[in-house]
Amino acid sequence: MKIMVVDDDAVSRKVLEKKLTGIAECTAVESGKKAVSLFGKTLRDKAPFDLIILDILMPDMDGIQTLSRLRKIEKKLEIKKEDRVKIIMITASMRKKDIKKCILLGCNAYIAKPFKTLKIYEEFERLGFSIPKTVKEDQKDQKSYTDLVTKIIKRFNKGEIELPVLPHIVKEIRSLLMSDDPSVEELTQIVQKDAVISAKLISVANSTVYQGVDKATTLNAALVRIGMKETLSVITSVTSKNLFNSDNDDLKAILDKLWLHSLACASCCKFLAEAVEDESLESVFLMGIIHDIGKVLLLKAIADISPDESLNDEALQAAVQEVHTVFGAVLVKKWGFAPEYQQAAERHHWDAYPKDAKKELLIVHIANKLVSAIGFPSSCDPEETGSKETVKPEISPAILGPLNIETEHVQKICDKVSDAMLNLSEQF
Repeated sequence: MKIMVVDDDAVSRKVLEKKLTGIAECTAVESGKKAVSLFGKTLRDKAPFDLIILDILMPDMDGIQTLSRLRKIEKKLEIKKEDRVKIIMITASMRKKDIKKCILLGCNAYIAKPFKTLKIYEEFERLGFSIPKTVKEDQKDQKSYTDLVTKIIKRFNKGEIELPVLPHIVKEIRSLLMSDDPSVEELTQIVQKDAVISAKLISVANSTVYQGVDKATTLNAALVRIGMKETLSVITSVTSKNLFNSDNDDLKAILDKLWLHSLACASCCKFLAEAVEDESLESVFLMGIIHDIGKVLLLKAIADISPDESLNDEALQAAVQEVHTVFGAVLVKKWGFAPEYQQAAERHHWDAYPKDAKKELLIVHIANKLVSAIGFPSSCDPEETGSKETVKPEISPAILGPLNIETEHVQKICDKVSDAMLNLSEQF
């Protein structure tokens, strides 16, 4: 059996390829355009795919558009319906209107993420493909966390899981920044109410990420150096650190690693923004902090609901990895963040972006890859095995190009992040 997996998320592609090992010859592509091109070529070469697994949410040409193009190619070539490729749609956000569109366009099945391997096998058999009995038996012995993760998401959507509340100081600063003519003096009056946050702001202002020629010794000087909008980012980041805490020792170890990844990503975002030389990119530091927030709250919910589960289990982490981006985007939206923050949470794993993609999104994507390569990997991706000595980030020139960042400059940014992280975690 020949299968093509079409998914913009590299991690999701790897997860699917692993689940298909031993039952099919699998080819994976990261975009609808590549899928359409490859599909046409295999038909011309008389070596067509038997099955296509197609993600709905993708840049440029999404899964629904890709499905339409594939069926039009078959219709143009006058391929009989019974001989057409079987297509299974997958997504972490299966909306009814999308399902109806896919069915009308000719999809054969749809599966919501996270999905069990046995569920995939069942769909294959329903579509007429045979699965070796030994392969199915092996999967029955494998523990799946799909039901647990799905249960958490459903409970969250019903309001049964309480969302952490952002501190009042964050709301006050947001209101100030939305006023007609906010001033540093007004900002100082708000921040100085909290002595701990004031001290941390001064410390951060003198860190490698923000430091100037002279040392900032007062809150006012720190706020001037950091900037009004970035102060909101830094304070939200400082207060968000509490989300990465837990009384569960195993969970705390994972969250500590995830915090370092997020902080390194935020620092890298800041340095990349400086390289781009665009003053409008003031929000990238906070985007770096919250881009993986979906993982944080999913893991905490799992620890609360099923305290006996091993949080380091690779199958559990894979289930979290499959849905953390969409889940994170929903969380960020509920917190009232702007759409660009939601996109950073939802799309930072994409391998390709539309031409009109915002620079902030490209920066978060690059930073996420770079910090994983230099020794600050995310806790939920078993594929990440970076080290501080060797940097091998696979970043597309098509993504670096719009930012005018040369490939050779990437190593310098990695070095700056490594230096900054030597003491930055203490300042937060």
